[in-house]
Amino acid sequence: MGEIQNKEKLAEICGAIIGDGWIQSNEQSFFLAGDPKEDKDYYDNYISKLISKLIHPVKPKEFPYWKVYGVSIHTKSQVKKLLDLGLPKGKKVKRAEIPKWIINSDINTIKSFIRGFFDTDGCVFCQKNYT
Repeated sequence: MGEIQNKEKLAEICGAIIGDGWIQSNEQSFFLAGDPKEDKDYYDNYISKLISKLIHPVKPKEFPYWKVYGVSIHTKSQVKKLLDLGLPKGKKVKRAEIPKWIINSDINTIKSFIRGFFDTDGCVFCQKNYT
């Protein structure tokens, strides 16, 4: 795979993809999508710009079929770049893993991955303990 440039930002993108993204099994397309209301600002003002800078130009849009809002890439060579980063294709339920290059990186790269994952799939839930 060679030396990865912009490790921290790529790790953040990988975290977001592990959280709310997917690569089709046929390796033709990549999607990263979330709630059209709650996540629109994140896609419009942050993650789409990051992906455009480091992977491939994307423009956020609504995907009415799935009732989500996000970005997609349909260029096989660009999808291959994502696969080369160690991201899974197809269904990732019960098998998505943190890419080895992230696990073996410095703490800031790991934190960036967690940031991307938490931005897409994380939450904080507080409840009074009644026990």
